[in-house]
Amino acid sequence: MQVANPAPHLYDPPDPVSANCSPISLIPDEILSHIFVVGQIPVHPTLPFDTAAVVSPQFEVLVSHVDQHWRHVALSTRSLWRRIDIIPRKTITELQTYHDRSKTCPTDIRLDHWSWKDLVPQVLIDLVMHNDRGWRQAVINISTAKHYHPFLKHLENFPIPNGPIEHLSLCVDQAESCRSHPKMQPDFIQIMKSGAPQLKFVRLRGMAPYYFRPPLTAVTTLHLELTKAITMAYPLMKSILTASPSLTNLSLYGEPIHFMTWPTQSPQTSQGMNLPQLRSLRLWGTEGWIFNVVLSHISAPRVHSLYLKEAREADLAAFWPSSHQSFPILRKLVFHECDFTEASYHTVCEAFPDIADFTVYSTSFNTPIIVELLGNPQSTPIWPNLKTLHLILNASDEQELLYDMVVARADMNLPLSKLRIGTRLPSGVLETLERQKYVEVETFAVLDQWPEGLVHLDDDDVIF
Repeated sequence: MQVANPAPHLYDPPDPVSANCSPISLIPDEILSHIFVVGQIPVHPTLPFDTAAVVSPQFEVLVSHVDQHWRHVALSTRSLWRRIDIIPRKTITELQTYHDRSKTCPTDIRLDHWSWKDLVPQVLIDLVMHNDRGWRQAVINISTAKHYHPFLKHLENFPIPNGPIEHLSLCVDQAESCRSHPKMQPDFIQIMKSGAPQLKFVRLRGMAPYYFRPPLTAVTTLHLELTKAITMAYPLMKSILTASPSLTNLSLYGEPIHFMTWPTQSPQTSQGMNLPQLRSLRLWGTEGWIFNVVLSHISAPRVHSLYLKEAREADLAAFWPSSHQSFPILRKLVFHECDFTEASYHTVCEAFPDIADFTVYSTSFNTPIIVELLGNPQSTPIWPNLKTLHLILNASDEQELLYDMVVARADMNLPLSKLRIGTRLPSGVLETLERQKYVEVETFAVLDQWPEGLVHLDDDDVIF
């Protein structure tokens, strides 16, 4: 009798190697299991999703084929198999195997890479929807010409009441033409109606912010990514941003804001957006309007960290007069590709005089102006409380300027504690900086995750 071919990468291992041939066999199973779980974390988090899977088998499959001992430990580690990627190249048998091996462990679901012409097989929807363990994370990227995708229909009445889901990323690429212009007042479909009290992280992208609303009352990190040329009225944006009293981190991208619906009063009024627990705010708008509009209409007195991408001088002109009142305890500032002159930097420093941590990311080969300002002994000291500076080193001759700045700050009794340099230059290029003993020098190859302290890898933070 001929046996059918098994699913890719899930075949039985070859004859085992003797367990006594290597000291690694002496590692306790609990520690080996933990090593396997840590080994799943990508070495290069900036690579596009699924890049590693294209060129080689998944890590959990590899370690399960070393020998019988490793296979036993791998198959006994339920969390090693919790990620179920519902993508076209995965077979039903393979996904079922992952589902079975993860046992009672809440799963990490990813629905991705399906074109609008392809229907997700119902058997796959049933596999991830009809189980009694729930999800821990869910990433749903849908490209469809239909407004109501079958997967979203199931998501509306998610069958696990009070489930363990912690992370939801929902991107809907298209919607019906008849709904291409949302109403001024909030008009959305509530998903996960049974509730999600542990849902702390939510991303809404594309059409999702306009039409779908997960439970937001417990959310602490919210990504609102307005990637479609559809205006968002103030009542709708306010209803999203103020839905959670515990919102701590807010990332907002996009330009399509319906200005006529935004109030002219100050944010302290009842019409303003009060975000009392917000600690970190990240903004980027392709035309720049978003900076003045949003920063001038929210009240967030506890913001500690502000991240601006591609902001220009004119974009913030209306914000500066009330900036310190809006963010009185701001201590960390990040400028990503922001084109500021020396005069603008002085305005920034006057608005936020207590900055202790400053980041400037730029792909320009010119040394950031702030480096010269920080080390200029002839002018009023810039940010006397500054302790950590992050920047990208694009040319080897910039290190001399950095060295001079570090020494000058020390001579002014305003020493830095840490200098973090993003560079792909050979390590020997930094010899001049490493010789000095004024400040700790640290290098990095990829930008830090946002928000600070995020405990899992956010594969979908690709816009900023």
